Amino acid sequence: MFRQSLSLLAAALLLLPAFGAEWMDNFNAAKKKAQTEKKLILMDFTGSDWCGWCIRLRHDVLDKPEFEAYAKDKFILMEVDCPRKKQLSKKLQKQNQQLCGQYHISGFPTVLVVNADGAVVGGFNGYQKQEGVQAALDKAIRNNEAIKAAKKLPAAKQKAALNEVYLGMEKSVREAGGYKAEGESAAAKQREEINTKLQACKSAAEMKRVLTQAEPTLLPMNKRFFLDRKFTVMVNAAETVEDLAAARQVGDELIESLPAPYAAHIKAQIDRDFADPAAFLEKLKAARAAEQAK
Repeated sequence: MFRQSLSLLAAALLLLPAFGAEWMDNFNAAKKKAQTEKKLILMDFTGSDWCGWCIRLRHDVLDKPEFEAYAKDKFILMEVDCPRKKQLSKKLQKQNQQLCGQYHISGFPTVLVVNADGAVVGGFNGYQKQEGVQAALDKAIRNNEAIKAAKKLPAAKQKAALNEVYLGMEKSVREAGGYKAEGESAAAKQREEINTKLQACKSAAEMKRVLTQAEPTLLPMNKRFFLDRKFTVMVNAAETVEDLAAARQVGDELIESLPAPYAAHIKAQIDRDFADPAAFLEKLKAARAAEQAK
């Protein structure tokens, strides 16, 4: 009888749900735990009872066992909730409002990765699938290591090394961290100059010359902008299947440079267009002929 009871108990335990990951809501406690466990803090800024994309992100990704397995040795998880109906304690409500202001949160969901001191090292805005979330978080981990390495350099080299990390962050993430990467105004000026020259071109060949001349002096912050323009020009100027193959290589570079939320979408679009290069080429030529006939 005793042995049978044990068997029934074991069977019942198997039916119980596994314990989910712990989501903290106290920032000071999360920082202390991150310091003790030598982890980063993943902060999920959410509107848990009104923001549809926030709810989907938790349901589709953050509350899944696969994500919990990925995150458990890397992050302290913290929810910064800004609900409309659900009642929070006055203390928690005040803390969350302060955190939204401190990190310049302007939209939900926003996920930030910060170190134990609260300094931003990465993150993303908006809904993403598991692979996109993981790619963004992996980048945050690399950023954290790069920042730590940069801070060990002599002062003369430290500034440049940190600036390189900040330049690699999405603008919204930089702003959340209060970082101002040097070169932003120069990069904007360069983009404007390239666009002006491209708009003045009367043929795809002229556009290709403009981009060829600009490439040697291209600022790192403008890499994605440049690849986008180069890919578009090469596709529109393609005369052979080989031309399209070269354009596809540039398109693959562009995908690698895109933030995780958009990379999968753009890749699917390019894969679709290039599935049959010969048919795609004929479609492009017909579009050019129709444009010239106007």
